[in-house]
Amino acid sequence: MKKTTATVASLLVFLAGQVWADTVVLQPHRAVYEAKLHNMRAAGNVATVDGTMIISLEKACDGWIFAQQLSLDIGLSNGVAVRQEVRFAGWEALDGKSYRFASRQSTGERQSGFKGSARLSDDGKPGRADFAAPETKTVELPAGTVFPVTHTMKLIEAARAGRRMEPRIVFEGSTVDGPQQVTAFIGQTQLPGPDSQTALGPLAMRPGWPVRMAVFPLGGQNAEPDFEIEVLQLDNGIVRRMVLDLGEFSLLLELKVVKAIEGSTC
Repeated sequence: MKKTTATVASLLVFLAGQVWADTVVLQPHRAVYEAKLHNMRAAGNVATVDGTMIISLEKACDGWIFAQQLSLDIGLSNGVAVRQEVRFAGWEALDGKSYRFASRQSTGERQSGFKGSARLSDDGKPGRADFAAPETKTVELPAGTVFPVTHTMKLIEAARAGRRMEPRIVFEGSTVDGPQQVTAFIGQTQLPGPDSQTALGPLAMRPGWPVRMAVFPLGGQNAEPDFEIEVLQLDNGIVRRMVLDLGEFSLLLELKVVKAIEGSTC
């Protein structure tokens, strides 16, 4: 369950960055997802998963503000029921150089969290991340590191250019181990379907791409990623569907409600 908590927290941060870049206007929004068990490995001890995830994304005068809350009821094969809560809040400067983050995770009675800030260099030199919790620690960010929003901007730019793979070093603040290597595999453009997306309203009636992201520890020698995320990324910044592969089981999150949020007047 410890790995599940950490990787779900990472999922939230990667999803927080799902916004559109440059010439396309970002749609600030609040989205509600239904979470359920997607696939279970034969040797796993997880029997059932049900829950809800809420994501909000707003644009302030100086940066992007995002918040997520994931609540899961997990039933284990031995009959034990576990409640898991993951909350994350972040801010990324419009120029992509500064980042603040805070998270809190609880599984049953066990709690943990992360809090800190990060800054990238303007001259191509390494940046730094300063953690205030769970311990005071400074982590170097290699040149070329990006934060979640910028990561997705680069990902969307790659998709628009027709590239099918986009490797990046990403810092999102869900582990004191520092940045991670994220390799994204981008599929062909998908047009909106006529059924379920129509029921969600015009915000979900957009073209997008299926993207699979494999997340590795930076500098690690493992051939297998720590975890993988699949998303259907719409071109207005809304994620229509996502699957988080946790190894022991995979979690499916499907968009059920999405509403626009009024932007700030600067």
